[in-house]
Amino acid sequence: MLFIQIGQCGIQCGQEIIQKINKNNELGNSIKELVIDTESKVINKYKCKNNKEYLYKKYFQIGKDGSGNNWSFGYCKVNEELIHSVMDNFNQLLESIDLHKGLNIVHSIAGGTGSGIFSKIIEEIRDRYPKSCISTYSIFPFESGENTLQYYNSVFSLSWVQKYSDIAYCFSNKEILDILCKEKKTKNYSLNDINEYISNCVSSLYPYGNKIQYINNWDIIYNICPIPSMKLLKVYSDSSLDNLVKNIPSNYNNSKLISGRLNLVSNDDMDERTLTKLYKKIGILSNPECLSINYLRSKSVKKSYSQPRINSLKEDESRPSHLPTINPKSRISLLKNSTDILPSLNYFLNKSIYMYKNGAYWNYFKKYNDNIDDLFIESYNTLYDCRNAYMEWHDDI
Repeated sequence: MLFIQIGQCGIQCGQEIIQKINKNNELGNSIKELVIDTESKVINKYKCKNNKEYLYKKYFQIGKDGSGNNWSFGYCKVNEELIHSVMDNFNQLLESIDLHKGLNIVHSIAGGTGSGIFSKIIEEIRDRYPKSCISTYSIFPFESGENTLQYYNSVFSLSWVQKYSDIAYCFSNKEILDILCKEKKTKNYSLNDINEYISNCVSSLYPYGNKIQYINNWDIIYNICPIPSMKLLKVYSDSSLDNLVKNIPSNYNNSKLISGRLNLVSNDDMDERTLTKLYKKIGILSNPECLSINYLRSKSVKKSYSQPRINSLKEDESRPSHLPTINPKSRISLLKNSTDILPSLNYFLNKSIYMYKNGAYWNYFKKYNDNIDDLFIESYNTLYDCRNAYMEWHDDI
């Protein structure tokens, strides 16, 4: 398994994610990592003094002064020589993996490094490895206050996600903060709390056990996001099904669930009344065949899988015969492809085109790339087509 972490946010979230996956699977240091940033502060924080670290983790610093929160600066900063050096490090890690099951990239869509350098790297990886399955863990900014260029950066980087990735797991800072406030009824949260929530969601997608078990990315593509224009997924996780139902956001404008998967720890969690509440909250009643259910079972659960079938569910027929031992602190997760991604897409598109038409801060982008106008129009149209695909699904059901 290989994780690339790009930019300050990508590194901080990526380190949390990997620690959780390793802990849940008792793996030690089996995940390969490529950590990339444009300044030394965050990289130095996570560098380990272990002499064996080079076997599974590589750090790569591009420049010294960051990317100025500017997609254009970050994208143009990586010249031919630098991209070859990055790819050499990537290839060394890739060659050390016995079985390559796909690539994971963690980044923020709003920062200069997480958007610009990410775009350059994912473009290069797709060009060199066209058949590799690429998953991104893309973190959306708050709607205002992070940086003045975040709307442009978000449109550029999301369009590159749409063009070059196979699966995009999307996490909204605002949405997560709302969940945390609802869960503990306090507003005193930091970015570390948001990062921890994201890491819980991502690690819950990986099975628990004594050895590594990979996400079947092609299975997710086939069942959750088979349409290339609609692959922006959301993940929610909690300690129990009841808590999950209470804390996940309600429908946005009667959003429709395209497809989804609910990972339950055991049959005990399969309570029909709670599931019905979940369906109402995520729009499942519009299409009762679009959610599958996966089971995981601990040794303490002795019930068999012979419970009656619930009509509202489509059970996963690929249930493994051998069930791994479950960590008692394991979490229930919901993975869904839904039209509730539309508010975020509309917001980024509307804000960026309004600023572009008025020339707001555009000189910062033009300074580093003479073709930036063409790139923006192309990126805007890519996201606009993605939005229209979700809109058509929303209107048809």
